Amino acid sequence: MKAKPSEKPLEFMQGMLGNYYKNPAGYAQTAGELDAILWTAHHTWAGLADRESEFLEVRCDLYNNRAAKRIGRVRMAPATDSESVKVVVDLWNKIDRKLKLDTRPEQYDQFIG
Repeated sequence: MKAKPSEKPLEFMQGMLGNYYKNPAGYAQTAGELDAILWTAHHTWAGLADRESEFLEVRCDLYNNRAAKRIGRVRMAPATDSESVKVVVDLWNKIDRKLKLDTRPEQYDQFIG
C-alpha cells in the first residue's frame, strides 16, 4: 500500500513554483536557467505528489520540437528580458494547467514566508 503524499511539502513546492514565475530574475540569470529551474522544481513536485509519470507525459507532449526551438532561441537571453522569459513561462504555465497545478504564490505564503 502506497503512503499518501504529505500536503505540506506539495504546497511548499507549489509556492516555490509560483515564486519562480513571479520573480524569475531573482532565481535565474538567463531564460535557459529559468527553464532548468522550472524543470527541476516541477519534477520534484511530481515525485512528491506521486505523479511523476503523468508529469513526464504532459511535459513531453507540450515540450515538442516547436516548443524546444522557441526555448532554444531565448535560452541565453537574460532573465530580465521579459519577452524571453515569457516564452519559458508560457510553456510551463501550459504544463501547470494540464496538471491542474495551482502555482499562485500568494496561496502558499505561510509555507515560504
